[in-house]
Amino acid sequence: RLNSEGGGSNFIPGARAQYTNTRVVTTTFAGSNLVLRYSTPTATTTPVTYDVVLRIGMPQLVRMDVPGDYIPTSGAAASQVQTLARFDLSAVNSPVFTVDRGYSGNGTTSYLDTNADPSVDFARASLNSAAYGAWASLNIAATNQHLMGDTAARVIVTPRLANDSLTIRAHSPSGLSSPAGSVTSSLGLSVANRDGASSRGAYKNGVLVVGDTAAPTAMPADLFVLRAGAAYSANQISAAFAGASMTAAQHLALYSALRSYLLAVGAAS
Repeated sequence: RLNSEGGGSNFIPGARAQYTNTRVVTTTFAGSNLVLRYSTPTATTTPVTYDVVLRIGMPQLVRMDVPGDYIPTSGAAASQVQTLARFDLSAVNSPVFTVDRGYSGNGTTSYLDTNADPSVDFARASLNSAAYGAWASLNIAATNQHLMGDTAARVIVTPRLANDSLTIRAHSPSGLSSPAGSVTSSLGLSVANRDGASSRGAYKNGVLVVGDTAAPTAMPADLFVLRAGAAYSANQISAAFAGASMTAAQHLALYSALRSYLLAVGAAS
């Protein structure tokens, strides 16, 4: 299965759920269950920003808050989640799955379909607030090697062009690229972030590398991994997410949490 929810051995991977906090800072293991360690609770809680967290190479990635400091992936605590919607990934044209590494595309036809329509289904994201990101495990430099995107190419995350730059689109047909030479590896987390009617930015491994004031035109009506428009990627994706805009601190926290887990399973260096 590409995702599951509720209790059992897995916990809300690939689902959109109602959570109350975004305080994930590190991952750890307790017995046979993967759990997420939370930082000290704040005085108030805020809605989590993610509409979709995709289970790909990771057994599970959970963004939530229940009583206690650790969030187990099975048992009684795992049942305390209110799932609002669920989007099962479809593997199209046989992308290759490797345990703890993720899915690899063939660069011509294979990709993952989230089966979600962000313009309708996403409760957190909006035209002026969105983030789309994926963790690449292969160092490929090419114009059309998009990690995420949609049919109309209003969303694109391209981790590394031949001139060593990162390119994104965030609800707009116009692209935004970091300076040549600024991104020398496609490995790690690349994110397209839309944080206003006149503000968007590209993040690499939790750090903003370029931003501008281009206005959005429309949200995507679908969302893919390893594909954008008619272009398909041969990269390998270990994790991906989509949701509302994040702050600089949240981008860095998400990168750190993902990297901690992927290091633990040997999928990152």
